[in-house]
Amino acid sequence: MGAAVELLDSTALKLPADTHTEAAGATSAIGLALGYADAGGLPFDFLNPKRPAVPRDLRRIKILASLAATAALFMLVAGICTWLVGKRQAVLDAVTAEAVAAEKNRPAYRKVISQAAVVNEWVGGERDWLLHYAHLTAVLPRSEEIFLTSFAVSGPGALRLGVRAKSGEILAKVEKQLRAAGYEVKPLAITPGTDKNGYEFQSTVELAVPHKLKVDLSKVRPPARPADDASLDPPRRKGGG
Repeated sequence: MGAAVELLDSTALKLPADTHTEAAGATSAIGLALGYADAGGLPFDFLNPKRPAVPRDLRRIKILASLAATAALFMLVAGICTWLVGKRQAVLDAVTAEAVAAEKNRPAYRKVISQAAVVNEWVGGERDWLLHYAHLTAVLPRSEEIFLTSFAVSGPGALRLGVRAKSGEILAKVEKQLRAAGYEVKPLAITPGTDKNGYEFQSTVELAVPHKLKVDLSKVRPPARPADDASLDPPRRKGGG
């Protein structure tokens, strides 16, 4: 068959001395294993002994091994990337849900921010406008005659009040009482109108607060609350409970 034949010396296998006899009986299997692991390969194919053995292409084997290792590395990297992307996607989904919830509450947030800005401006200003607000509620007539619809700081040392009253005479009395309390009051422009509760006269009162005006709440007494005033009562539950 044109194939070289070599006799395997079992003593060259560095086996224990008492196993040489058994090793000699397994020479065929041992030789086949050694030949398969040899870089040159087996001299012929035992499955097809009449077909010449194909010499091994070590370069091709190395290329295939490199490709297999590269593919395995690529799959490992792809798996890690997929895991990282999934983890980041979970974080993104959570943040998106928070953003959607915050977007629904945007009007409430804006209102709170605006109110906080007004309060901070009042606190940081030269005047204690909350003190003046308390003072004005004590100076103005009873709520059965007049009530405030708005209260705003219109400039340095200036206030603008929106009021509704049951008569023009009450508005004229308001102007006198404010002047007596130390405020500088611009002439009132009274506008008649209709109101289901009888407050058919409205006006905008513009006040200037002199620097010399000192407010002492202990010296003023606010009007008594109406008997049917429920503004400070705890809110009732829906359903009458």
